[in-house]
Amino acid sequence: MVCSDSGCPASRMVQYDTCHRGTLLSMDRRNYFWDFWKFIAAIGVILVHAPLPGNLGKCLEAVGTWGVSFFFLISGYACFGPSRETSGKILKRLRRNGIITAIAVAVYFLFTYLVYRGDPGQMLLWKISLRKPVTYVRMILLGDFEFIYGTALWFMVALLYGYLVFYVLVRFGLKKVIYVLLPLFLILRIAVDMRISYTNCDWHWSGNALVGALPMMLLGYVIADNKDKLLKIPTWVLISGSLISAGALFVTSCVKVGGQDISTPFKILCASLVFILGIKKPGWYIVKPISFFGERGLSLYLSHPFHVCSTADKLHVRTLHDCQRTVLAAADPDHHHICNNRKDPVGDRKAHKEGCRAHVMTWYNDRGISFR
Repeated sequence: MVCSDSGCPASRMVQYDTCHRGTLLSMDRRNYFWDFWKFIAAIGVILVHAPLPGNLGKCLEAVGTWGVSFFFLISGYACFGPSRETSGKILKRLRRNGIITAIAVAVYFLFTYLVYRGDPGQMLLWKISLRKPVTYVRMILLGDFEFIYGTALWFMVALLYGYLVFYVLVRFGLKKVIYVLLPLFLILRIAVDMRISYTNCDWHWSGNALVGALPMMLLGYVIADNKDKLLKIPTWVLISGSLISAGALFVTSCVKVGGQDISTPFKILCASLVFILGIKKPGWYIVKPISFFGERGLSLYLSHPFHVCSTADKLHVRTLHDCQRTVLAAADPDHHHICNNRKDPVGDRKAHKEGCRAHVMTWYNDRGISFR
């Protein structure tokens, strides 16, 4: 559905990137197809942080993690082009996203303060987390902003690091290095995801620039470099491949093989096929109003923790953004498991929080630690 008519919505003269109202495909066309899937991806990310029970919840979480990969593909794709010109554009994106990230951190910090100020126990535990150097080390290296409700900010930090790496690679014409790095980082991504699922360790070891962002950004760049060849793939092959890989993704998300989550290769494959289909059919918006909201995917992504938290408080439903879990995890790792057990019955959130608070306060009081 590529239209050459200047009156066609798919050919309007608008240029966008991942932080603007639309998606960069070329200088003269917005990609409605990508915008549609950006909205679906953003909704999936919200559902990762407000999980539903059972296999349905696992499938919806898979959509969210798939969506993050899709976002990074777009960012890597936008880094392709002539060295001098493209490196300048990457620097502009780096500055713009840096400003957005700084503003978001300030807003999240204020929001966290407003949440905790009504509970002296939580406020005091939060102050302890702010005094810990490890809090800031994890924030800088892993993009861990859970101490200020800012789980979503890992994406922005990873994107900044990714743009910084691509500026060097593109500025100095290191295209061959990109092709060498791509398989190494894809293997790293798959291996780390499998390790996390098997050991149930901290997800931030996967949700960071090296493991979460760079593999997909490198893949997006390579797709852009080979666009002419990839556009020769028949549309029915791309659609069939997308559906089959999506089915495999849902199955492997629900069924562990030897205790391992082997869904990551299917996430990467499905995201890539959908992405390439969008290059070939940019005018396929499927449902146009959804594409409209997809243009604002970044805003929806960055604001979703506020909606999740406020909705959870009103409905008394536990989420990954449970205030008590976040504070306790930041205050002392020994207590992380107390409020991070998603198998607990849903609905008794108040009793759960009171139990966590009592346990931790007793632990610190026994050790002569006072809160001021």
